[in-house]
Parts: sequence; structure tokens; C-alpha cells
Amino acid sequence: MAGELLKLDLTSISHYLIIALLFTLSLTVFYQSASDFTRLEIERGGRGYVSDEVWYVSSARNIMYKIFHVEPRLSNGSYGATIIYQGYINSFRLKADARDLNISVRADYSKLKGFYVVAPSEESFNAYLSRIKEYVNVTDIVPGWMLPDAERVNEYINWEHPPVGKYFVAASIWLLGDYPLHWRLPGILTGALTVALTYLLMLSLTGNQAVSLTASLLLMLDPLSKALASIMLLDVYVAFFTVLTTLLAVKGLLKHAMIAAVVGGTFKFSALFLLLPVVFLTVRRDVRSKPSFTTLISSLILNTMLAGALFLALTTLVSLPIASYMGFSNWVKYSLIGSFTWHTSVKCTGANCPISSAPWEWFMSVNSFPLYIYPDGSALKASGTWPFWISSLTLSITLAPACFKDRRFGRLWVFYIGVFSGYLLLWAVGGRSQYSFYSIQLAPLVYSTLVYAVPSIISNKGLLIETLGYWGRLKELILKAVIA
Repeated sequence: MAGELLKLDLTSISHYLIIALLFTLSLTVFYQSASDFTRLEIERGGRGYVSDEVWYVSSARNIMYKIFHVEPRLSNGSYGATIIYQGYINSFRLKADARDLNISVRADYSKLKGFYVVAPSEESFNAYLSRIKEYVNVTDIVPGWMLPDAERVNEYINWEHPPVGKYFVAASIWLLGDYPLHWRLPGILTGALTVALTYLLMLSLTGNQAVSLTASLLLMLDPLSKALASIMLLDVYVAFFTVLTTLLAVKGLLKHAMIAAVVGGTFKFSALFLLLPVVFLTVRRDVRSKPSFTTLISSLILNTMLAGALFLALTTLVSLPIASYMGFSNWVKYSLIGSFTWHTSVKCTGANCPISSAPWEWFMSVNSFPLYIYPDGSALKASGTWPFWISSLTLSITLAPACFKDRRFGRLWVFYIGVFSGYLLLWAVGGRSQYSFYSIQLAPLVYSTLVYAVPSIISNKGLLIETLGYWGRLKELILKAVIA
């Protein structure tokens, strides 16, 4: 007995050590990648933003300053602010006045009518501002790191996405200072947690450390994961809640899984795709306990209404500051109803639009979204290691009948195909402006399914033969139907 307890303790300790090592290693890899982006942007004289950070970081900063009235500050002790103006400016005079006060001015904006000022202190900035107001029609001032060069970005709040992810970024800026590496830290931490949770998910499914570790390492090393966990986009949060929701469901905690999916929806609405498998499994459990058509319908309606009520209540709660700023009726119109209309439509047409892709193209790295253009002209694209991705999807389809015999694989499969079906449904109803970086939500499920399927099903000859037999019988039925 004592020997068994010792073995159990040692096993638990080894799990904790592996989780800690995975988290630390992932944190190091993602942090280094984020640091590289920061260094490259500084070296090339850029403004520090990578891809859609232009919008999300600006939104977080505007929420922080214009809604919560907390002033973003630079981390080096200087005082920086982007000054927005109307009319015209004399950049030579701006810089001449700046030199008198030991202030630097950057006035190379083309889309935004603004210029960026860095002063030794807020006092010297105010002195400079008083001087230039004599000949500059200043309409807005946004303190902190320089704004990106995008039209009206100083007003951008990002109504179409829920606010919680931007709250996290604003909190990081408030705690550490407004700086590119700092606004990426919440995503770096979330990415590392996603890798660690993937290990726990696979451990719950297989009980095998080696298999679980393999899935986690493949996820960490995937170029899509590395890129999305190194910059400030909302999708890495969706990936985290995808793993968390799946883990809770695998453990039978379906109500907790529903709550996790709804919380994920307050970061980005695509997390709500997780409700498809959660509601399905909940209804299935209810029907198994009390088989009847009435149970099926009532459970489906009740759980759908419960998920919807939870989502509306929580989204409204976390969005109260936004609704107060824009007006509650406007919030309902533009951020709640309007966002669903926006997501289910084609957002951009023409040559200047970003590259969109169909959900099935993500598995083959077709039409991948360019996240960053390096100084040598090469592009970092939002795509996973496509041989692994397409193999995973192929195996999940081929081995689908194994869900009836292997309950653990069935739950993983339901989440994988359920979330993927959400994107297919969005595509079918008109949401054709989908981008390959959305696929980060699927990445943990891609590698979990791949690593689970290969040793657990393919090596089980009996289950494999039975699974392939389903397809043989289906083929015969189709042939008979066609001939008849």
C-alpha cells in the first residue's frame, strides 16, 4: 500500500514538473519571439505594431484613456503623446519649437492627421503644447506610445469585438507602461497556459505522459501558435478557452464547460462555437439518462436558452463601461446586433483588402494571412505546419466511426469537428471574410486529435478494422441506393 501511494505521489510530482517545464519553455519561446518583433520594429524605424495590433492595441489604449480615464504612460519615464490636428502643420516650425524644449517630434504620418511628441516630462510637454496651439488646430491628444498610421485610429474602440481581451492589454499597459513588448505580455502568458492545458487535456484522455507531452510540444513549436502567442491579437485567448472548455467537458463538467465557453465569448465571439459541442454533449447526457423525444427537445431548448442567457448577461456586465460611453442603445445596435451582422458578411472587397481564406484552406496553408513583412521582404504568414494539420483532419474524418467505441476520442472529436463546423456555418451564411489566423482556435484540437489517433486507434487493430468496416458498409448502402 505504501509503495502504491509513493508511486502515485511520484507520478503526480512528475506531472507538475512537466506542466511547469512546458509553461516555462513556452513562455520563453513566445517572449523571445515578441522581443524580436519589438527589436525589428525599432531597428527599421517602425511604430512597433505587428499586423492587427494596429487596431486592438489602439482600441485598448483608447478604452483605457477615454473610457476609464486612466492615462497611458511610457515605461522609460518620458512623456509621450500623439497630437491629432485639423488643417495643416508646419513640421519645420514644430521641430524648431521642440528643440528649444529638448523635445522630439515625429511627423511622418500619412493616413492619420497627427504627429508624435516625446518630452522629458509632462510639464515640458504642456509647455510645448501651449506654444504650438498658436498655429496648430489640435483636436485630440492620446498619451502613451505613438499611435499607428491609420485614419481616425485615435477614436477606434473596436465595437465589433467584446472588450475583455482589450481590458487585459490596458491593464498590462497600466502596470508596466505603454510599450510593444508590454502590450503583448497577456497573449504570451495565455499562449503558455494553452500549451500547459493541452498537456492536461491529453493526460485526461490518454493517461500517457509521452503522448501528452508530444501534443503540447507540437502545439508550442507550430509556427501559427508561436506567431499568435507573440503578438496582441484576440485569437490566442480563444485558443486558451477552447482547451479549457474541452478539458472540462472531457472530465464530465459540462456546466463548467458551458461557462468557460461563454467567458471565452467575452474575448471574441468565435469562442461561442464551443457551445455547439457543449450543448450537444449535454443534450446527449440528458437523453441517455431519460431516453425520449420529449427529453431531447426540452434539453436542447433549455440548454440553448441557458447558454444564450449566460452569454447576454456576462457580455452586458463586462461591456457596461463601453455601453456607458457610447450609449446603451448604440451598444446594442452596433456592438451586439451589429457585430453579428458584421461577422456574417463580407467585410472588405477590392485589391487593398487583406487575404481571406475558407476554413478548409487553413489545413493546407492556402491563402494564409500575412502577419508581418520582415526587412528582407519575406513574410510571416499565419499558417500551421500543414502536413500535420491536413493529416489531423484526414484522420478525424476517417476515424469518425471510432467515436462510438472510444468515448474519450468521441468527446475530443466532437469538439474538433464542432468548432470547425462553426466556421463552416459562418462561411455558409455569408461570413466569407475569414482569415487564417482564426485557425489558432483549432490548433490545440488539431494536435490533440493527431497525437491521440495515431497511437490509440491506429495501433489498435481491432478498433481500426471495425472503424474501416463502417465505411465499407456505408459504401455498399450508397451503391445499393444508387443502383436501385
